[in-house]
Amino acid sequence: MTAHQIRKIALDQLRPGMFVGNVFNERGVLLYSANTLIRDYAQIEALRRQGVITVSINLNKGTGRDLPPEPYENEPQEEPSQVQNVIDEDVFDEKKVQRVMEMRTTIIDTVQEVMASARTGRLFSITSITTCVESIIDVMLDEPDLLLSLSRMKSQSTVTYEHSVNVAVLMVGFSAALGFSRSRILDVGTGGMLHDIGKVKLPEELLHKQGTCTRREYELFKRHPAFGLEIIDHNGKKTPPVIRNIISQHHERLNGSGYPNRLRGRQIDEVALICAIADMYDSLTTQGLHHKNYIPQEALALIFQGADDDYPRPMVEHFTKLLGIYPVGSFVKLDSGEMGVVVKNNRQKLLTPLVKVLFDGQGIRLETPYLNDLSVTDNQFERNDVRIIHSLDPFAFNVTTDEFFRRG
Repeated sequence: MTAHQIRKIALDQLRPGMFVGNVFNERGVLLYSANTLIRDYAQIEALRRQGVITVSINLNKGTGRDLPPEPYENEPQEEPSQVQNVIDEDVFDEKKVQRVMEMRTTIIDTVQEVMASARTGRLFSITSITTCVESIIDVMLDEPDLLLSLSRMKSQSTVTYEHSVNVAVLMVGFSAALGFSRSRILDVGTGGMLHDIGKVKLPEELLHKQGTCTRREYELFKRHPAFGLEIIDHNGKKTPPVIRNIISQHHERLNGSGYPNRLRGRQIDEVALICAIADMYDSLTTQGLHHKNYIPQEALALIFQGADDDYPRPMVEHFTKLLGIYPVGSFVKLDSGEMGVVVKNNRQKLLTPLVKVLFDGQGIRLETPYLNDLSVTDNQFERNDVRIIHSLDPFAFNVTTDEFFRRG
C-alpha cells in the first residue's frame, strides 16, 4: 500500500465504515490489526478509553475514501523542512534568546560531566548542578515560554543529558506554579537534573536495546532508582531528602503499579510525582527506541488518562496549565483553515495562544509567516474570532517544529 493511501486522523474523525491500520494503546499493546473494519461507535469509544488519540485509516476502503483531501496529501513526501527564526525579535528579545541558548548548552555539558564521573565512580559536585538550576529558576520567572520552547530542541547525540535538563526545566516551572518557595524549587530542580543518574550503572546494550526487553532485563532496568541512591551516597555529602525521594520514587505510581517499591498514595513524596509527570511528558515527546514521539497535545492527553490512578488529578491540571492546552511547539489548525505553530501561551486564556501561521486557509505554505494572537478578541479594525480546531502531526506537512526553536 502506498503512502498516499493511508491517512492519520484524530480519533474524533473516525467513523463506522472506516478501515484502520494497526492501532496501539499508550502502552504499545496492539488493539486492532491493519485493515480492521470499524463497525460501530462502541468500538470508537473503546479506543478512546484505551487512550488512543489518533489512528491511520485506509483511504481505498470503506467510508474513509469520502474524506476531503488534506493539503498536499498526494504530493511526493520530502524530508521535513527546517524553518528558522520563529523564536525571534517578534516573539522574544533576540539577545535574551541567545543568552538562554548558551545557558542551556552549558547546563547540558555540566550534566554530561556529572554523569561521566558517576559512571566511573569518581566524586562530583552537586553544587555545579544547583548553580545550573539557579539559572533555570531565574529564566523561568522571567520568560517561562522561552525556556519551555528551548526544551523542544532534541539532539540524538545528547538526548540522554537533554532529557535530564528538560525534566528539570519542567519541574522548576511546575513547582513554581504550585507555589513552592525558591529554596524548595532549587531542590526540586536539582532532583530533576539527577533523577536518572542511576542509569549510568546499567549496561549500555540495555539502554540502547531495540525491541522488547526480556523479563530479566526489565527487572534490572527497574533497579536504576536504587542505583541512583547508591551513587549519591557514595559521593559522600549529605543530600536533601527532596532530592533523594525524587531519585528513588520517580517511577512510583498512586495505585501501586510503579517501581521499585510499589509505593501507593501518600507513601510517595509529592516531589517524586512532579518528577513522574515531567519525566513522562518529555519521554513521550522524544523519539524513543520503543515508541514514536507524540505531539505535545497527545502526550498531555495520555498523562491525563493516568489522573487519579497514576498521578494526582490536581497535579495533572496544574501541569496542563503550565504548558497550555496546546503546548509551545504544537502544530495546530485554526477554524479559518490556517495552520501554524504555537510559540507562546496565554495562561489566563489557555485556548488562545500566540500562533506563528505557516499555511494559509487553502493549505498553501506562506513565504512570510506571521503571528496571530488568538487572545486578541477585538481591535479598531475587526473582531478576531479565530480559534484552534485541533493539533496536527507536523511531519505530514513537511514541518519539523523542533527546528522553530533553533536560530539559523
